[in-house]
Amino acid sequence: MKTFLQRNAIFIGIASAFVLWAGAYIWSASFIAVDGLRYFALFDDAMISMRYAWNFSHGHGLVWNAGEYVEGYTNFLMTLFMSVATRVFSKRLAVLAVQVFGVGVLLAIASLSVKISRQLWGPAPTRPHKSLDVLVFAGILAYYPLSYWAIMGMETGVQTLLILAAVAFAFQYRDSHRQGWLVSLSVSLALAYLARPDSLIPGLVIFLYAFGELWDNKKAKPIMVQAAYLIVPFLALLITHQLFRLSYYGEMLPNTYYLKVGGVPVMVRLRNGANFINGFLLESSVLLVIAMAGSISKFTKEKLFLLTLIASIILDQIWVGGDAWAYWRMMVPGIPLAIILLFHALSPWIFSDIRETQPQQLGRLNTTYLKNSFSRIMGSALILICFTLLNARFWPEISMRTLPFLTDLNHTNINKAILLQEITTEQATMGVKRAGIIPYFTGRYSIDFFGKADPYIAHLPPILDLAGTYRNWLYFPGHNKYDADYSIKQLQPTFIEEYHTGDADILAWGSTRYAEVTYQGMSFTLLKDSADVLWDLLQMSNDR
Repeated sequence: MKTFLQRNAIFIGIASAFVLWAGAYIWSASFIAVDGLRYFALFDDAMISMRYAWNFSHGHGLVWNAGEYVEGYTNFLMTLFMSVATRVFSKRLAVLAVQVFGVGVLLAIASLSVKISRQLWGPAPTRPHKSLDVLVFAGILAYYPLSYWAIMGMETGVQTLLILAAVAFAFQYRDSHRQGWLVSLSVSLALAYLARPDSLIPGLVIFLYAFGELWDNKKAKPIMVQAAYLIVPFLALLITHQLFRLSYYGEMLPNTYYLKVGGVPVMVRLRNGANFINGFLLESSVLLVIAMAGSISKFTKEKLFLLTLIASIILDQIWVGGDAWAYWRMMVPGIPLAIILLFHALSPWIFSDIRETQPQQLGRLNTTYLKNSFSRIMGSALILICFTLLNARFWPEISMRTLPFLTDLNHTNINKAILLQEITTEQATMGVKRAGIIPYFTGRYSIDFFGKADPYIAHLPPILDLAGTYRNWLYFPGHNKYDADYSIKQLQPTFIEEYHTGDADILAWGSTRYAEVTYQGMSFTLLKDSADVLWDLLQMSNDR
């Protein structure tokens, strides 16, 4: 009898290769900072959550600035995990721990996708070939945006894993009608919501599918009892979290909701979301077309369920107005489902049997052999084209010829944070456009120019038509509210990362109140005559 290692040798090999790539990727994105230590960094928005996590795990509350109760994150569950990492490790190594966790999440997503693929086929004798599992496993790990967001600390990986878990539990209930699977499904969707509230939309689709299975099973077990198993755990967790939000932050919704959606006219939001999604649809066109075509040609309600899930994720992205980065962060949870449908659609081609390998008559080729060979070639070519389109834009990052997206800014801001600790006192305030790295590594009181942690900014009217002609976007969601008079003139932070508006009045005023200084080769904009700046140290450095 084969051992576990023998039965799963190919999966272990693929997983090992992926872990090696991920380790090299994380290492390539790290660097030796000005203090001689190696630093790792997440995407800057994830570093905002790390600041919350650090404060929470060190007794200051789940806050960005101590004493200010503002829900400036949209990933409660991920922030709680980060607080474990920040409690156990230093600030530097806690970041690395989150990245390693992301690699584990990606492997779990790939494994769970294989399970869903098997459930989609049904009993083992109906599956076309065991190699289908290998293709699904490898295909999930081959999609770069999923790896990017998970390794860079965003909640996307955890959200994807929990949505897939709910799908798997729904199929488990379909097969066994055991009520325990309904509870597992319900808890998974509640946790997915806590990972990111956008999960509510695909969650409703999963609930509808589960209710359909409940209805089919109503004669065996009372439907109200089964519905309670499905609904009560979900509502209990959501109500508990909502009560926490109201009591702790005093708001019905997170501050990030008001920042991103508040005040934006619905039609403007939809137009921006539609323009944003065009790039995703173009890169994913082959994947989505084959997934849909295969589902229609060999229709089942399960395939319709998965297609509806994918559509709900895309439509939700349009509804909220898109995103600020064309790395498809919020569409990622639907991609594993599309990849599963892709391989199911092409499995008759790539696993076609070659029953006859010799010509039946001299000088005459066997037509079955030719047909099956052609099918395999075409199926393999479509897979290659699909993944080429999905990843072509990201290949320099995949091959590590360039740094991951925005990593160069991470390096700059880490160095600035280290030096700001040297040239300012603990009472100094940091005025930042990128509200993650500098506040996290300095630990100083910070002012968020874009308002993720500032209710005043978040409730301002949005400034639209900021994106110009970039991909025909009308604005950058979550980055289109600011008030320089308030953030700079009124609050006068000790350090300003950037005059983010380019407003002539602000620049003129700032030139009289702020000084541009250089320290260890880096430029800093500091409040003139501030007692929280170590001017003597700066002078000594410049005299050397």
